[in-house]
Amino acid sequence: SEVRIFADDTKLMCRIIGVISQLMLQNDLNNIIHWSLKNNMELKGDKFQVLNYTLNKSLLLRNLPFTSIYREYHLLDDTTIEQRQTVRDLGVLLSNDCSWSSHINQMLVSARKIAAWVFSVFCE
Repeated sequence: SEVRIFADDTKLMCRIIGVISQLMLQNDLNNIIHWSLKNNMELKGDKFQVLNYTLNKSLLLRNLPFTSIYREYHLLDDTTIEQRQTVRDLGVLLSNDCSWSSHINQMLVSARKIAAWVFSVFCE
């Protein structure tokens, strides 16, 4: 697995090509949690998120009942980490389909709010 840390954000990434790589990622996650406990660092379990990228556009494989367990990860107390369709990372909205549409849509909403405020203040 690859670990990336910036300020108080930590990312653990791994290419999952089978059961073994999924188990290795879970083991690396457990090791990071154990390390943080050993070093008196608290990791907020409710802030953990899973984002599964896939280049396979077929929904058939993703919706098979036995494949969902290979996309689940757990904390030490056996809590399942929430899977997300989109995740905010350093201000950028990443989506599991590798598209930018959710980020662009959010930027448009934000720009419209600011423009509406500017017009309401200066166009009276």
